[in-house]
Amino acid sequence: MFSGVKLNNDRNFRLDFALNDRKTVIYRPDVADAEVSSGAKNISYRPSIDYVLNQRFNIRLFYDGNIIKPYTSQTFDTAFSNFGTSLRFTLQFATFGYGQRSVLPGKAAV
Repeated sequence: MFSGVKLNNDRNFRLDFALNDRKTVIYRPDVADAEVSSGAKNISYRPSIDYVLNQRFNIRLFYDGNIIKPYTSQTFDTAFSNFGTSLRFTLQFATFGYGQRSVLPGKAAV
């Protein structure tokens, strides 16, 4: 059915990855090792696929993942996930540059 159909539209794949590791430590003179008082490791990844249907329409599939692993027992491990699609419709209007004037039919330019 679709064996002879070839689409020449643009497809873009994007992957954003971030690793954030923060610790707050306390150094005391009577203890040899430092004590971690707060902080967490944050891992986030965001893959997305953009597909240009035509000059006016663009569809996007996306996923956002975020994992937080704390270094202390004061908070729990946390994970967030978002996913979905978006459809973008673009309008383009013709504008005249600065100092240009349009000429109506039957009228002389000023």
